[in-house]
Amino acid sequence: MKKRGWIWLLCGLLAVQPALAAQTDGAVRVGEVAYDVQTVQNSLTASYQIYTASGVTLDTAQKQQLTDSVLERFVGLGVLENQLRKAGQADIDEAARQALDEQARQAYEEAWQQMAQAIREGAPDATDQQISAFLTRMGYTLDAYRQEAELALKNQRLIALYCGDITVTDQDAQEYYEQQYVSVYRERYENNIPLFEQEGLQEGGQTYYIPQGYRRIKHIVVALPEATQTELAALQQEKTRLDQQVQQAYDELARQAAADGQVDQARQDYQQAQEAAERMQRQIQELLSAAVEAAQDWTGAVYQALEAGESFESQMQLYSYDTAVAPEDEGYLLHADSLLWDEAFLQAALALEKPGDVSRPVATAAGIHIILYAADEPSGPLRLTDEQFALLKQAALTDRQTRRLEELVSQWRGEYEIETHPEWLTLDDE
Repeated sequence: MKKRGWIWLLCGLLAVQPALAAQTDGAVRVGEVAYDVQTVQNSLTASYQIYTASGVTLDTAQKQQLTDSVLERFVGLGVLENQLRKAGQADIDEAARQALDEQARQAYEEAWQQMAQAIREGAPDATDQQISAFLTRMGYTLDAYRQEAELALKNQRLIALYCGDITVTDQDAQEYYEQQYVSVYRERYENNIPLFEQEGLQEGGQTYYIPQGYRRIKHIVVALPEATQTELAALQQEKTRLDQQVQQAYDELARQAAADGQVDQARQDYQQAQEAAERMQRQIQELLSAAVEAAQDWTGAVYQALEAGESFESQMQLYSYDTAVAPEDEGYLLHADSLLWDEAFLQAALALEKPGDVSRPVATAAGIHIILYAADEPSGPLRLTDEQFALLKQAALTDRQTRRLEELVSQWRGEYEIETHPEWLTLDDE
């Protein structure tokens, strides 16, 4: 799981699966089951923290919707608790109670350690007491974990009682994958390569759909000599300044043309700015071309090795400083509409006609590259490993079981007198 991901997962878990209670007076009452104000308030606070920690501000109507959704979850829990009592499955013996206590203790300790590590990366002097106080404020308490563990146990009993006949085939799992995961990402990325690359490649977000047109590439890259790097940086800085002048000259020409003014001088200024920028670009290209010429010793050695039957990956290990993708990995994803790559690198990679083709040396600010067209990347749903598919199949089963329980709750809730008190609950900023 990505860094911080466990925090949101945990927060959502405690919010979606509130604590169990059975007190005589409460904010929610369903038949003989009651949930006290503090229990419901803790769940509402945990749910609200998901938004506040993300910097999202809720208006009055949204806060009321959040409160109503939390109360409705407790109503559902109350209905199920009543059904468990009817079936004689609500009691927990001492052995199970001790097991739940230990499970909760381990979960809380793991969360505490992970939170401590995350906090101390930014605040090395944070004390144990401060970390514990933060966890408590966010709703991550030992008691909350204990209550969640008990709820999970009772959920297993409910599934055994009412969902034992539900099964999921591989085809069912595949359809669930398409509906719940693939379709969402297909709609988001199919016609938006920059967004796919920003979220899926740059930010490392999980994606379950690969747009059409990608290929896998590998490269050997050797850094430019230090003197060349210094000169190139200076030239590129000057090129940036000249490009700004081109834009300013163009804006002035457009302004005068729109005002029906004299544009001869403005047009001349624009042309001169363009010419200066083009001369600078030629200087940059000449410098990079010279760098390629100076690298013939090692580039020639690479081509000789490849012609002799050595693998491209072996040459990566010998020469390349890029370790972001290991030689044995599939390689980088690259698309004709990619915005992540230097234009010269992108064009050199796209000029390769078929998998297995190797480019001539190409120079960028990152160094001298030799590029391998490693493979075409299949478009469509992300290919799952056997382990991932097994998890997916379990998720599909859980989804069906949850839907069954939701249907049963809708049927059963009419059997019980239900009472809720939203007026007893508050949010942190109220």
